[in-house]
Amino acid sequence: MKKTVKVFCSVLTLFLLALPIITHACPGCAETANESLARGFNNSILFLMAMPFTIVGGVALCLVVMHRRQQLAMKTNAKVSPITSEKEEERT
Repeated sequence: MKKTVKVFCSVLTLFLLALPIITHACPGCAETANESLARGFNNSILFLMAMPFTIVGGVALCLVVMHRRQQLAMKTNAKVSPITSEKEEERT
C-alpha cells in the first residue's frame, strides 16, 4: 500500500512538473504590448480608490459649512437656516 502511494505521488509530481506553466501577472503588467489598455486599467483602479475619499470629504465639507453658518448665526443673534443661510425673520 505504501509503495502504491509513493508511486502515485511520484507520477503526480512528474506530471505536474511536465505541464507548461501558465502564469499571468496583473492585467496591467500582462498587457505591456497594449499600453493603452494597461493605462486605462490603472486609471480605473485609481478612480475606484478615490471615490470613498471624495464622498467622505464631501460629507465632511457639508458638515463644516453647516456648523460655521450656525456659529455665525449665534454670534449675530439672528436665526439662520444652516442649510440655506437665509435669515428667518423673528416673529414677536
